[in-house]
Amino acid sequence: MNRPVDIKEPVARISTSSGPHESGKGEAPPLYDRLRSGLRRVDLSRGDNKSGAAPVLAALAELIDADAAALVVEQNGTLVVSDLTIDARHRDIRTKLASELRMAASEALRGSGTRAEPSSALPGLFVIASGFEDRKGAVAALKAGNKAEMAKARATLELACRVLNPAARSDDDGLPGALSTLVLRLRGTKPADPVELAALFASAFETRQVIIAASNGKVAGMAPSGPARRDSVGEQAVRDLVARSNGADGPILERGQEVGSLTAILKADTVVALRAGDPRDTARPTCLLVDPKPAFTRLGAEDWVVVQTLLDSVSEAPGRDRARVLRRWTKNAGALVAASLVVVAMFVPIPDRIRAEAELEPEGRSFVTATFNAVLRHTSAAPGDTVARGDTLAELEGEELVLSRATAAAKAEEAFRTRDAAVRAKEVTEAELARLEGEAFASERDLLDWQISQLQLKSPIDGVVLASPFEHSDGAPVREGDIVAEVAPLDRLRVRIDVPVEDYERLASVTEGKLHLDGVSGEPVTVSGFSRAARAETIDERTVIPLRTGIDNPESALRPGQKGVVLLPTGSAMLGKILFRNAWNALERWAL
Repeated sequence: MNRPVDIKEPVARISTSSGPHESGKGEAPPLYDRLRSGLRRVDLSRGDNKSGAAPVLAALAELIDADAAALVVEQNGTLVVSDLTIDARHRDIRTKLASELRMAASEALRGSGTRAEPSSALPGLFVIASGFEDRKGAVAALKAGNKAEMAKARATLELACRVLNPAARSDDDGLPGALSTLVLRLRGTKPADPVELAALFASAFETRQVIIAASNGKVAGMAPSGPARRDSVGEQAVRDLVARSNGADGPILERGQEVGSLTAILKADTVVALRAGDPRDTARPTCLLVDPKPAFTRLGAEDWVVVQTLLDSVSEAPGRDRARVLRRWTKNAGALVAASLVVVAMFVPIPDRIRAEAELEPEGRSFVTATFNAVLRHTSAAPGDTVARGDTLAELEGEELVLSRATAAAKAEEAFRTRDAAVRAKEVTEAELARLEGEAFASERDLLDWQISQLQLKSPIDGVVLASPFEHSDGAPVREGDIVAEVAPLDRLRVRIDVPVEDYERLASVTEGKLHLDGVSGEPVTVSGFSRAARAETIDERTVIPLRTGIDNPESALRPGQKGVVLLPTGSAMLGKILFRNAWNALERWAL
């Protein structure tokens, strides 16, 4: 499996701003149609998915904030990269990244479960891969983060595997398998009382304990069964949690050992409050899950919204309609769970931001020029060289000036001797003429002295050489005022940020941003105090609004001309709106 990667499919760019138009009431938002269309293009019965994997990979990359994501499948006994979604910043090394993702997928298929290893192509990032159940393919991604963030991304990666290859296994301990098992166990069930409902949920979620409470907080059933004292601290904690659940829009997730909390009283790691029964019933009971199976324990509060949605969909289908709906879920439970997760994720609010190209510019420039006509002897600095104040950048020819200076000095001395002799002889006219001639030669001598002192052209400041027009031009004539070198200071640089004109309205809420420079590792640079340009500019057929600000460069590690990306937070928005914003803007522009 060491065959070189041949990427024949188009490389998709991970966009950070695209979203749909929100429809009015009474009609389905275009987001649903786009999602269903994308999933229908995925061949769920095969592992190649050459025509439809790109939308799922793009959604995966957005959900886990990955720099690259790839679908790796087996073809003729060899693992090949079938589809690749990659950030535009890494297009120059996409072949190397594809090879690394393929190797990570190979390791995940040879081992077990989801693997995360440091990236060699992009230090500081991790390669995480998860294999299909049938071992005929895998999904791999490249992202930054710590171990906790890698663990959080694991469920999403397993979900992508389930979407692209839904062959389910009964012994699957991952999130997709757990959700599929949950649906299967709830299929066709109708508990007669709260105790049976508690037992059903305890079996479905594999919890340590389940508590069913009425809307007023009174405990109606438990599994394992047992009485609850009315004056107990535990019952009061149950009432408090049920009250919070009644006023919340979604499930309540309680972790930690806070004093008085139900987790502390039951000595549990996780307690989740879900609503059970028909969602149309305003007085439906609350189900408290105590330490569910690991696949559910690692879910966040937003992920539990998906579980609640599945429970509601099962509960609201009565009689034959319920059986028909459950049969449709059972036929391809993995694909339905994946679609539900993606749809719900589209409405999850996440931090929104403007992504803009940036470039460092010099804060100022100093020009080193020739002060008189001369011949260039040689240059001592090239563009990019770091120089200190007083360093010699170039030198002019000076032999002719030295000879002329000696001649002028001799003539001045001779004229002054002639003047002194005329004064002693009381020849006033001759003395005055000799004095004027001596002063003229003395002035010429002083001018030549100054020109000789200017033969070495030195840097007026500490900084970096931006340009040297006469580099490799020894012996070339220079005229008065010709620029020999251009020097810029390095202690402070100016940042130019080109914000797309489509994002101009969102700039009102921007106060600061994070600057990620190419070739610079470590934490991003915080930028603030933006000044906007008076006019928009067109760069490479894109209209942008330039912003400028300054940053300190105390170690002189940065250079003018260095490029990067600035992320400008603008609050939060639904994931679907972010994903399809550019597409909707383009449609609006086309419709004008």
